[in-house]
Amino acid sequence: MAAGFVATISPYPVNYIWYIVSCAAYCATVYLLLHQYRPQVERTFPRVVPAFHKLLKVHLTIWTFYPIIWILSPAGLNFLNISVETMFVTLLDIASKVGFGFLSLQTMSEIEKARQKAKTASSLVVFR
Repeated sequence: MAAGFVATISPYPVNYIWYIVSCAAYCATVYLLLHQYRPQVERTFPRVVPAFHKLLKVHLTIWTFYPIIWILSPAGLNFLNISVETMFVTLLDIASKVGFGFLSLQTMSEIEKARQKAKTASSLVVFR
């Protein structure tokens, strides 16, 4: 995020260098999520894998739009005017913070319900 901010306030052509730095940092984050954290979750917490995959897909989808919006903005290739860029960034911010927050809470609630259901089912087996 810091490199993206510096890209926005830097003059041409330095802004593209910072844009590339920010994209590289994002790619490193995606790599870690997909190739390090996902296998670790799959091994360690097999019951939450579907929930993790759902949250991961939503997270990656939303966050991939930020560099796309930047490159299309006036700071990048200037295909979007500042009002349209602001609208898209605002919508992305709402989706990535509020929407993802609600999705995370809903997912946590689903995991808790499944855990309670499994706990109840296992206690019923003991009493049979």
